[in-house]
Amino acid sequence: MTSDIESYISQRIGRTLKADNVIDFTEVLKQQQQEIEVLKKQQQQEIEELRAMLGELKADWPQKTSNSKAS
Repeated sequence: MTSDIESYISQRIGRTLKADNVIDFTEVLKQQQQEIEVLKKQQQQEIEELRAMLGELKADWPQKTSNSKAS
């Protein structure tokens, strides 16, 4: 049972074990920081895409409202 738990933990953390079978939490933290940076970049890109779409919608807004008033 203990080996199953150890196996699960090591797989969950990303197999970052030292030679003495101790989890190296500094490596875990480094990996998590790298993953966070990737997610931040992806999120920033999505924000920029949304801003561009919003800008296009704002540009069409006066025309759409004048068309609806005319009818």
